[in-house]
Amino acid sequence: MRKLLLSAALLCGLTGYSYAQEEITHNGIIYTVIDGTQTVEVSFPEAEDPADFTVHDLVIPETVTSDDNQEYTVVRIGSMDAQTGAFEDYNSIRSVTFPNTLKSIGKNAFSGCTYLETINWGTGVEEIGSYAFAGCGSLRDVAIPDLCSLGQIGDHAFYSFTNLTKFTLPINVSYVGDYAFAECR
Repeated sequence: MRKLLLSAALLCGLTGYSYAQEEITHNGIIYTVIDGTQTVEVSFPEAEDPADFTVHDLVIPETVTSDDNQEYTVVRIGSMDAQTGAFEDYNSIRSVTFPNTLKSIGKNAFSGCTYLETINWGTGVEEIGSYAFAGCGSLRDVAIPDLCSLGQIGDHAFYSFTNLTKFTLPINVSYVGDYAFAECR
């Protein structure tokens, strides 16, 4: 009997702790529920091809609601997979506004968004991942407010800001990764 149950579990894809995560679509963005919490991460745009995503002013909400009316707090921007950031190479984005609930901006989240000009940080960001904004060459003046809880900036996070004129960090930043500001002119 035990062998039969194990075989059935394997056939159904129930090995280990893996199971399908709930996804919520809101304004063309897919949010993935973080296991066992009332929180979500921004996973990726509904448009599979960056050229099909036409949002210029991206506003990440503080909360999203599922089909069964459960409300979830947006706490991080994740990635499509282990290598690709949620909005990587989505060149229609000109500005992004983060909610105060956002704690983490993941690896490659906005890398290659060459026309991104404005970031409204909110107050909750604690961590910016590696390559999160690499190659966002249109950003000129970046000011992360002192109210922000930013403590960590990953490797190459702001790599290759070719038009940068001013960059202001909050006083509480305790870690700046390797080459975080390399190739900034």
